[in-house]
Amino acid sequence: MLESEMMDSKIILLDSNELVAVSSLGKPFGLHGGVRTFLITDFPEIFVKDSSFYICLSDIAINKSINDIFKPTVSNLHKTKHSNNIGNPIHNIAKSPNTKLSNISCIVLTLCRYDVKKQALFFNEVTSKEQAELLRNSTLYSTIESTRQFCKLSEFEFFYFDVIGMQVVEDDKILGVVSDIQDIANTYYFILDKNFLIPYIDRYVLSIDKDKGQIITRDAKFLRT
Repeated sequence: MLESEMMDSKIILLDSNELVAVSSLGKPFGLHGGVRTFLITDFPEIFVKDSSFYICLSDIAINKSINDIFKPTVSNLHKTKHSNNIGNPIHNIAKSPNTKLSNISCIVLTLCRYDVKKQALFFNEVTSKEQAELLRNSTLYSTIESTRQFCKLSEFEFFYFDVIGMQVVEDDKILGVVSDIQDIANTYYFILDKNFLIPYIDRYVLSIDKDKGQIITRDAKFLRT
């Protein structure tokens, strides 16, 4: 592989419970390493200059060997502290891809700039069209920590990763635990199991208590099929 196709980036091992999908990457943009982005997140403010983002190594290494993609002298392996988050928060902030992973190897990319008008991302480590091509069709992740830092919610808004794992309680009885959230016909549904979906509307959801990890409902028990 040509030197121009090799990325000067380190590899780290991350707990998937710490990751939040924010973008799907498309074709290269320009000649200097730009890549088209299709936002998954509702919060483009997550794209802060000099912040770190992550791509699963398996996304870009399907047809390339590790030594082909990375300069061996700068490939380092680090392990992050294990997270005790409930549930599986590899979900973007708005729409949740059905992705379940364990500890995974990721490359680290540092954001240089985000061109909102062109919908293109530029990273310090990606400096050529050939390098950008390696990222095509991969998913770009941030972390829960960065999400909380840069993405501010209003009083009655919640992140997916805060709601997944919550108990659904009705008349002091636990109906189940939220395993996923889906957007169906412009309405969010809390998925307890394949036969139990609760729409997030006032008719059924009275309150969400993040501190207690509970969703209080009424008449939701009749929705189980």
